[in-house]
Amino acid sequence: MVWLPERLDPADDSLPVWMERYLDLAVRGARSTEVIAKISRHLERFGAWIADGLGHDRLSAVTVREVTAWRDHLAAAGNRGRDDTPAPMAPATVNNHLAHLSALFTWITAHAPEGLLRHGDPTKKSPRYHCPPRSRERWPPPRCAPSRTSWTGSRPSTS
Repeated sequence: MVWLPERLDPADDSLPVWMERYLDLAVRGARSTEVIAKISRHLERFGAWIADGLGHDRLSAVTVREVTAWRDHLAAAGNRGRDDTPAPMAPATVNNHLAHLSALFTWITAHAPEGLLRHGDPTKKSPRYHCPPRSRERWPPPRCAPSRTSWTGSRPSTS
């Protein structure tokens, strides 16, 4: 069990405050500097997206709907292209963002005052992102194509 103050103010409903607590008490010191930076960046993206979309950063306002909408946003326009226009994110990258968010909410659920997350952990009911359906025009689809090795377990012959 990590240390938290004995009495947390139930009104302490700030997503950035809980993100920082999580990073301080559960991530820093347990992960490498690079991984800490990556987790922090992913959580900050979610926090900024929530603040922009909802106009506030209340933790209790985050529901499955917001998590799913963020997942869809990342898949459609989570990256920046070369000309600084929105570009889609690879499914594995989207799922990596969701995994970090899920770890945060699992930790919050275990350490937050009762009733702060009235609807429970919003990441538990949000489905992972999967590749879009196959296109007949282009197979394998970009970014979603498994290698031949993963399909058959064999390498292509060289003869």
